[in-house]
Amino acid sequence: MFDKNKYLALLAKTISIIGHPIFIFIYILYWLLSPFFNNDILQNIGNQIIIYIIIYFIISILLLAFVYKKGYIQTITLSHREDRLVGYSCFFFPMLVLAYLIPKTLPLITILLLLLIWSFGIIAFVNLFWKMSAHLYFYGTALGFLLYIFVYYHLGIFVVFPCAIVTAGVLAWARLYINAHSPAQVYVGFVAGLLQAFILFSIFL
Repeated sequence: MFDKNKYLALLAKTISIIGHPIFIFIYILYWLLSPFFNNDILQNIGNQIIIYIIIYFIISILLLAFVYKKGYIQTITLSHREDRLVGYSCFFFPMLVLAYLIPKTLPLITILLLLLIWSFGIIAFVNLFWKMSAHLYFYGTALGFLLYIFVYYHLGIFVVFPCAIVTAGVLAWARLYINAHSPAQVYVGFVAGLLQAFILFSIFL
């Protein structure tokens, strides 16, 4: 017998995994290094950045596995609010090193890294008191970054914006469906991420 709720729950969990905050950086860099974003500087050093990112994620995942094995966090997916300060630190501190290693001739990438470092710090702090949706917070941050870049480089946002909003809605539905967050935690996370990206990029670019 077809169990609709079972398959919807599986779909929601799958979407949550695909949209996990730790993957946001990969998605943004893939877009920046794609032929769509015609930037010779980024294209020429693309392989170097990719190597840095691979090393970064290997180190971060190993750190996360270590703290999980030692019992400092309850879940590897950081689904509990209490896990997030330690869990996000596994990505926060290696990213500081990554920001130092990335060539300073790439201000766009450097600002992106600083934005993500800021985001990890903010979400870790907020989750000490309230379980704001990290999924929607980082997605809002990524969307704010991409939209600002589209405007800054006069690329147009007519196709990207509707697709991004639909994707945000799907991700929000997934987090709500599996009862990972309340509606307020989802909506506040998305709006906070979107606004901070616009504010920070309007200052630094």
